[in-house]
Amino acid sequence: MFACPPFSSLALRMSCLAIAGLACAGPATAQAQAEQSLCRADEKVLFACTTKARLVSICAARDLAPKAGYVQFRYGSPGSNEMIAWPEARYPRQDVTRGNVYLAGTLGRYLRFTMDQTSFVVFSVGGKSSGLVIEHNKVIQKKIICQQTTVSELKDVPVPLSYVIAVSGQAPD
Repeated sequence: MFACPPFSSLALRMSCLAIAGLACAGPATAQAQAEQSLCRADEKVLFACTTKARLVSICAARDLAPKAGYVQFRYGSPGSNEMIAWPEARYPRQDVTRGNVYLAGTLGRYLRFTMDQTSFVVFSVGGKSSGLVIEHNKVIQKKIICQQTTVSELKDVPVPLSYVIAVSGQAPD
């Protein structure tokens, strides 16, 4: 099991604020959204998948545009205290980049969420594979493959462009 590396107190505060925001969604909304994603009903779901033990979601403001709105990575189980939500739900989006990924000759997309020395890279490759890669100090700590992807809208997310990566050797979590 992956254990989060020690984060600065600012990073922990930002993550806790984001998780507290999820709890404010209310029981009916949280229950309905928990089945598909970790996003609230008032948010746009850009990515949602289930893994063996957790959900991976990328949630965005409904008014997401090049100079407005937020994009946020969420990973965990609904109602759990062990959920990661990063970055704080606000503009600008300097902790998020996007790029292309290649898997077995097929083009896909990814979003990279950077928190201190840790990166959470969510990827989707045209119906072949999707998942999450967790890096610490630029070393891969864990690769998690989605069992079922319900939403994957990573193509035109208005965040800075990054670089191309290749994904291989993936193992289920």
